[in-house]
Amino acid sequence: MHKMSIFHVLYKNYEKAEENGLVDNLELDATGRNIVILPLYHMNEQSHGYDVIQIILDEEGNPVRINFIENGIYTIYPITIASLNRTRNVFAHPLCDNMQYLSKSLNEAKHMHYCEQNEEWLNGIILELENYNSEEAVDVAIFLKQIRELILNEDVLTVLKKLVKDQYRVLFPNETTVEIELQPKTENTRVRKKKINLSDIFITFGKQFSDAKKRDIDITTNKILHQAHTCYIQKTQEKQKDMFDICDVSGKKMYCENLYRGLFGRKKIVSESYPETHIGRFYDSSEVVHLGATTSEKIHLIIKFFLENQDNREYLNNNDKKDNTIAIMWFAEDLLNKRNFTLSDPTMEEPKPWDIPSDDSEENQLTSLADERARDWKKILRGEKSLSDSDKEDFFYLMMINNFSKGRIAIQSTRTIPIMIFLKNLQHWQKTCSWEIRDSRTKEYVERTPRPWDIIRFVYGIEKDDGRVDCLKDELKSSAFKRLLPSVIDGANLPKDMARQIFSNYKNRIGFRKNWIYLQYMSCALLNKVRQDQGKEKRLTMLGKDKQTRDYLYGRLLAIYEKIEMDAMRSKDEKGEDKSNSLRITNVEKVWSAFFQTPERMLETLHMKIRPYLDKLKSNQAGLYSYYNRLIGEIQTEIRDAETYLANKNKALNEDAVFGYYAQNRDLYTSAAEKKENENA
Repeated sequence: MHKMSIFHVLYKNYEKAEENGLVDNLELDATGRNIVILPLYHMNEQSHGYDVIQIILDEEGNPVRINFIENGIYTIYPITIASLNRTRNVFAHPLCDNMQYLSKSLNEAKHMHYCEQNEEWLNGIILELENYNSEEAVDVAIFLKQIRELILNEDVLTVLKKLVKDQYRVLFPNETTVEIELQPKTENTRVRKKKINLSDIFITFGKQFSDAKKRDIDITTNKILHQAHTCYIQKTQEKQKDMFDICDVSGKKMYCENLYRGLFGRKKIVSESYPETHIGRFYDSSEVVHLGATTSEKIHLIIKFFLENQDNREYLNNNDKKDNTIAIMWFAEDLLNKRNFTLSDPTMEEPKPWDIPSDDSEENQLTSLADERARDWKKILRGEKSLSDSDKEDFFYLMMINNFSKGRIAIQSTRTIPIMIFLKNLQHWQKTCSWEIRDSRTKEYVERTPRPWDIIRFVYGIEKDDGRVDCLKDELKSSAFKRLLPSVIDGANLPKDMARQIFSNYKNRIGFRKNWIYLQYMSCALLNKVRQDQGKEKRLTMLGKDKQTRDYLYGRLLAIYEKIEMDAMRSKDEKGEDKSNSLRITNVEKVWSAFFQTPERMLETLHMKIRPYLDKLKSNQAGLYSYYNRLIGEIQTEIRDAETYLANKNKALNEDAVFGYYAQNRDLYTSAAEKKENENA
C-alpha cells in the first residue's frame, strides 16, 4: 500500500464510513447523546442544559410545546459553509438557528437574511424531496413549509415565551429573560429555578402526529431531510463551473473554495486568510492548497467525530480539558475503535489488582469489554489469539491536535502504523515493562504493566497529603506523556531521564510513604525495562543466588535489617506492650536515602540501630535470630571478599539495589510451602 497523506487517509476513512453505513447512524451511538459521523453540510449543537430548545408543532403547524434539550445532547441541523463561517457578518443557517435570526423583534437584519436564505433553500429542498416519492418525504416537505409560515407570520420570541409560560411556572418574566420554576418548594426541598435568556437560545423544531402510524419528525434524526439537504448543496455547487478545480487530496475535479469548516467552533486546521501561509511562495492564499468542498467536508467531519467520540479521543493531560493537546486514534478497519484501545491503558490489563490514589476521571477509564472486537483484541494482546487474515492488513492511526489559540488549532503530529507492527510493539512494551504486584483480592502475585499515566505521576509527581501522587504542573504531565508514547506504540527505549527520576524517587522513600508499595512496583518495572533496552538480562522477582552484584547484595541487606525490626516489634505487639508500631518509621526508612549514597558507612550505623532488635529476637525467637544472623554474615562476606570492594567501598548504589531489596523482601515474606511450589513450577 502506498503511503498516503493524513488528509487522504481521513478522506478515505469517511468514504469507508459511508459505504459501511456509519454516517448519520444514531443507532451506533451508545451514549444516547447523538454523537455521530455527521452527513455532509450538517452541524451539531451541544446543549448545556437550557440553551437549546426544540419547538414542537402539531399536524396543523401550530406550536404546541417546547422541549429543553438535555445537557450534553447534540442537535443536528443543516448548514452552508458560508453560514458556518460567519463571524460578525450576517449569514443565516437555512433552517435551525439562534433566536437572533428567527425572531423579527430582536434583530431585523438577521431575521430578513434568514427569511431570504430559507425561501431559496426551501424551494430547492422541496424539489429534492419530490424525488423520494414517499409519504414521509411529503410529511417533511409540509413540516418545512409550516416552519417557514410560523417564522414569517409570528414573532418566534413571543411564541416561545407563551409556550414556556404554558409549561412552567414563570417567576420573573421580562422582554427577553424568564426565570422558571423547575421544582416547587416542599417540606424537604428548596425551590429549584433557572433564569434563561431567550435571546441567546438556539432553536430547532419537531412535529408530532396524532396518527400512531406516522413517524414524528425531528430535524436531528430525520435522514430524508439530511440527504435532501446534502443533494441540494451539491447540485448548487455543480452549477458554478468556474469554481471547479483539481482537488489536491482526492485527485478529482470538483467545486473548490477557500472557506473551510472549523473545529472547536470556528478554529481552523486549514487557514484560508492568513498572509503568512503564502507570502514569499505564492501570489495569494488560494494557491496554497486546492481542496474540494466535498473533500474538505469529509476530512473535517471525520476529525470532528473522533474529537467528540470518547472512544476515539483522549486529553493529553489525563483528561483535563484545560490542556491544549488532544490525541485522536482509530483503525482503518475499526473507525469507531470497537477494540477499545486507549493510550491510558494500552495493554488492557484492567481491572488492576490495586487502586492507586489518583484523579482519573471516569471518561479516561477503559470502556466496557462487551463488544466482541474488544474481547478479541484483549486476547490478541495476550497472545491467546491471532489476528485474522483480513485484520492483518489494518492500520493504526494516531493524531495529536493542539488547540493553542482562540482562532487556530494545528495537527501537531500524526502516526500511521501497520497493525502487525503496532501489535508487536504493544506486546514488546507489555513484556519488557512489567513487574509483579500482589492482588489485594486474591492475595496472589500477578504480573502487570503499569499504565502510562501512572508512570508519569510516579516519575514526575509528589505524594500529596491526601495520599494521591500527582504532578504539580499540568504541562509537565502532558509533555512527559508525549515523550513516553514512542516507548509504548513504537517499541522505542524508555526515555533515560524517566529511569533516573524514578530511581531518585525510590531513594526518597519517606516522600512516598503512603504509596511505597506502588513506587516499588513502578521502579522495578521501569528499571527492568531500561536493563532490557540496554541488552541486559531481565531481573527476576525471585531471589537469585547467581549474578548478585555488590549493589544487589546491599539491597538484600536493607530488606533483612527491616524484617528484623518488624519481627521484633511484632513480637512486642503480641505481648501487648505497644500498639502503635504500624505507623512508626523503621530505622531502615530513616537511613534509606543516606544508605544509597554511602552504603558501607551507613551499614555500620544501621547495624548499631538494629542490634537491640536482634538481641530481642535472640531472647524470644532464637531460630529467627540465627537465620537472620547467618544471612547477614553470608552477604557481608560476599561483599567484602570481592576484588573491587576497597575501590567501591563508599560508591553510591545503583539500580541493582532496587532488585536486591525487592527479591530479598519477597523471599522473606514467602512461606516454605510457596517456595517449594515455585521451585517445582
